[in-house]
Amino acid sequence: MDELQSKIPEIPSLDQIIHRYGQKIHLMIEIKEQDLVDTGYQQARLKALFSSLDPATDFHILALTADIFGMVDFLPGRALLPVAEYNVHLLSEMALAESYAGISGQYLLISKNTIQKHGRRNQKTGTGFVGSRNCFYRELNRGVEWIFTNHAIELRGLQQELLNQLNRH
Repeated sequence: MDELQSKIPEIPSLDQIIHRYGQKIHLMIEIKEQDLVDTGYQQARLKALFSSLDPATDFHILALTADIFGMVDFLPGRALLPVAEYNVHLLSEMALAESYAGISGQYLLISKNTIQKHGRRNQKTGTGFVGSRNCFYRELNRGVEWIFTNHAIELRGLQQELLNQLNRH
């Protein structure tokens, strides 16, 4: 990270993000698998970084594979959100069994049944790659709580339009 920041200082570190936004906005932080990393050091560093935040209230940890959650085994399951690729059923069952925050994945892969099953257990669902008005509305109507997108500004505008319409009625 030090090398990256020396080349592109505009990219903030996790420490800088937590310092600036922690307890102000809900952080969704993805942990990725890394080779050649001192896991003990990494785990201690993450524990220190998150120590000022309330898990599940201030942040959630996302991971593409559940074994990565071992890096943050000091956090309660309600702060962990697995991201399913093609393994929705497997991660869904794991999320239910481990009392994770819920399940997330590509919007086409997360079925209405999965959303309802997690909802009955007070778990949330998140979908990603939402990029159009129709897809955004569809996900809201399906009861998806977390929407992940590369089009945040556009979707924020759509959200504001909906709120304005509701306030007029």
